[in-house]
Amino acid sequence: MSDHTKSLVYRCPLCLHAGNDVTLRQEQGDYRCLRCSFTGSREDILDLYEDYRKRYKLMGSRVTLEMQQKM
Repeated sequence: MSDHTKSLVYRCPLCLHAGNDVTLRQEQGDYRCLRCSFTGSREDILDLYEDYRKRYKLMGSRVTLEMQQKM
């Protein structure tokens, strides 16, 4: 039987905003992007992922003029 532990693969949130898919390397507890040199903890990454989700929150719904005025 194998003793492999599953580890999460995080994508760089800054590169993801730019449309690039770059994985992060874990170094001494922090994560680092090899492309843009982003360095942050797991919590930093998850916060930036939440900002990324906000961008596409209303993508599947129709936004009316009244909804836009309330934003």
